[in-house]
Amino acid sequence: SHRFRMVEDSRHSWTYRGQIIPKNKTVAVEALITQVQDGPSPVICADGLLTVDGLPIYKMENFGLALVPAADNT
Repeated sequence: SHRFRMVEDSRHSWTYRGQIIPKNKTVAVEALITQVQDGPSPVICADGLLTVDGLPIYKMENFGLALVPAADNT
């Protein structure tokens, strides 16, 4: 009945410092929730890190997701 939508009215950043290639063995994703906003369309903001074989290659800051009704096209 619901879906996730990116929060578009706030700035976020995404830094790339590498890539995943076939010889890599382990990919791990960590997320730290930094803010929760309750309401009709709840919002979660988070920072994240993606590591490959123990090396950080992607860093995400201030990403937000809102939970909206599936019929909401905005």
